[in-house]
Amino acid sequence: MSAALPGGLARTGRRLAEAGYGRLADLLWLLPGNVEPAPAPAPFSSMVPGSPFRGAGSVVRFRSRPSFRAGGRARRVPLRTVSLLVRDAFSPDTMELTWFNCYPSAADSLAKCARLVFTGVPRLRAGRLQVSNPERRDLDEGELGALGRGDGGADPGLLVRYPSVNSVPSARVRGVLERIPDRLWGDIPDPLPPDVLGRRGLVPLGEALRVLHGREPGWTGERGRRARERLAYHEFFRDQIRIRLRRDGLRRAPSVRVEVGDGDVRALLDLLPFRLTPDQEAALGDVRRDLASPGPMMRLLQGDVGCGKTAVALLATLLASAAGRQGALMCPTESLALQHFLHFRGLLGGSRFRVGMLLGSTPARGKEETRSLLREGRLDVLVGTHALIQDSVVFRDLAVAVIDEQHKFGVDQRLRLLGKNEGGVHCLVMTATPIPRSLRLTQYGDLDVSTIRTMPPGRRGHRTRIVTPRTHGRFLSFLKTRLSMGEQAYVVVPAIKDDPDLELESVERAFADYAGVFRGHRVDRIHGRLGGDEKRGALERFAAGGSDLLVATSVVEVGIHVPNATVMAVLDPERFGLASLHQLRGRVGRADKPGFCFLVSRRPPAALARLRILEECSDGLAIAEEDLRQRGEGDLFGTHQSGATSKWVVADAIRHQGRLVEAREDVDALARAPGGERRLGLLRREVERGCVLQTV
Repeated sequence: MSAALPGGLARTGRRLAEAGYGRLADLLWLLPGNVEPAPAPAPFSSMVPGSPFRGAGSVVRFRSRPSFRAGGRARRVPLRTVSLLVRDAFSPDTMELTWFNCYPSAADSLAKCARLVFTGVPRLRAGRLQVSNPERRDLDEGELGALGRGDGGADPGLLVRYPSVNSVPSARVRGVLERIPDRLWGDIPDPLPPDVLGRRGLVPLGEALRVLHGREPGWTGERGRRARERLAYHEFFRDQIRIRLRRDGLRRAPSVRVEVGDGDVRALLDLLPFRLTPDQEAALGDVRRDLASPGPMMRLLQGDVGCGKTAVALLATLLASAAGRQGALMCPTESLALQHFLHFRGLLGGSRFRVGMLLGSTPARGKEETRSLLREGRLDVLVGTHALIQDSVVFRDLAVAVIDEQHKFGVDQRLRLLGKNEGGVHCLVMTATPIPRSLRLTQYGDLDVSTIRTMPPGRRGHRTRIVTPRTHGRFLSFLKTRLSMGEQAYVVVPAIKDDPDLELESVERAFADYAGVFRGHRVDRIHGRLGGDEKRGALERFAAGGSDLLVATSVVEVGIHVPNATVMAVLDPERFGLASLHQLRGRVGRADKPGFCFLVSRRPPAALARLRILEECSDGLAIAEEDLRQRGEGDLFGTHQSGATSKWVVADAIRHQGRLVEAREDVDALARAPGGERRLGLLRREVERGCVLQTV
């Protein structure tokens, strides 16, 4: 069983437990931020005020006096200020060490201290050097004598610095870990199969933890690197087990079968004004096979900007409708949902398929009418936002749910939509951001993947240029030329309104500026705070050519398709991630006219090095990899997104990507072996926090 924290640490233990470190097995994963060689203990006479010093000696006097700190509204916690007068191990000199605001347990510990080695920064007080709140380690008589003789004794020679946790200071955390008996440090079991350790060249878990806690040498060397690799693999292995078990559980869940004949599929394809590319046909084939299988479809459809994912998504919902059931498409923003709805309605206008829309901003009467049509089965496809998962939304027979930009939804939201049919719902999630392999194995590890790589024929693509204050005039002249040729443009900004504390371009300022500069052209605006009718009107006007220039926030990042729009200008582009900028420029160059993207910055050229990759590269996957490297993982891997992975202590999906791939391969191999699922279930419990210790 897992060991409890050592005795005498009730208050500290409660605080550590609140932070997730209630067992020794958990506490071993609270790793030091730094382990460095400690300076050798030196005579007190060598102290320099303000410089770190390490000394040793015997206690000749103990003093304790009350000090009080408020501990709540109605009570005061009795604390102590403790002073020790210490005689130098190397000379007759003495000095005073002081600890302020000690809890009774800490004061009692200092009262029992007879010999110690300490580290701190000496300060002059009342003409004498003193050290306040030093780090300390108690010594026995033999160790102190050895230090005095200069042979180092049993001192480990390391300074181990832990982070503070939930108001437990670093020194207190270190004190807790130092109280773990040596026999437990030396007997940490390893839950990973021995054949995996050998094949991957991994050190034992116990060795890795001892090195990283400074219990063995090598924290900064090759041993330290191998120890971190071991813990990174361990965290990946744990999460891949969770993903695999979750994926297998989903595959066993009930679902409705949706089988549509080839003739019906050809009729659906005839609704489109274009032919599918080979990659689109392959993705549609994947979807058809999933829908006809006994288990539910759980598929990710990914591809670069403008590759035609929306057409496959529409066809997926229509396959359900052709089989007499219903489909749904859930989007993260009203603007994206509106764009999809307008696009679907235009394609299906002359067909028997009926498409509806439900947004949070839809008027009450419109919501009730849409919900009624849905319940009665008089809507084949429903497009909307989070409004789709409300309890009041009841489908007659939902079979296929498509979720666009899945990473902007939590797993709970996805599952609520899939729960709209007790018989089981097939799920297709889409992302317009090509996903690096490391993210596919973590955030989307429980999904099958279809990738669209080829672009529809006839698209001219786009070119990207950075605009600085020096070249801003030429940019405006170019934009005026394109508008005079009857083309349209977007101007995207990072904020809706001006903020005096932030120097950001806003919709209101940019709208006023561009309306003034381009007086002969129609300038419109759109952002997330507009009402549904206002947003719909702005998008419909722009799509129909009723406005020439659309000033917007990033609500136009995905899903917007206006072939006549050829210019995308992003103001203050350094405020956007590379992947978002790549998405934005994908709004232009979507037809037979070339697209132009301008990253308009007020900063000097030297400050824009991060954006150069967009000038030089159009590969969405390469840009996504660079964006992930620059911005880090953030909380992409938290349970609120993936539902299967957790925050990592050591692992890094970029730096340790090779270990991530190995962990995935090893878990898959274990799952395929006889009795694999049962073995994975047992392993999951063993690796949850890395080790199991016997009770102290």
